[in-house]
Amino acid sequence: MVLETFFKRDCPAAYGEVFKTVCVDAAYYTFASQQYLEGMVNQTPDDFLFGLKVIDTITIRKFPNLDRFGEQAGKANENILNADLFAKAFLKPCETVRSSIGLNW
Repeated sequence: MVLETFFKRDCPAAYGEVFKTVCVDAAYYTFASQQYLEGMVNQTPDDFLFGLKVIDTITIRKFPNLDRFGEQAGKANENILNADLFAKAFLKPCETVRSSIGLNW
């Protein structure tokens, strides 16, 4: 999609010209990869911070009856507050850009 390409290519740089921080909602819907995070950080000033929402795979008790959840829709979340999954799939990709992520760890 053209809009998605534009966002990934230009939006972090545009935000960095005006703001000092932004919340990345995309992190709520999928685990952010190291490459994705580095791409955003490389477009912004050194003092710019990213806030990341913690993915719904870890934060919701029961998956809503929405198409995007597929077979999990309406079912209990077996990974609710799963610390190992959080550390491996959420925090690990952040390690190389740690100074640009607005959280304490």
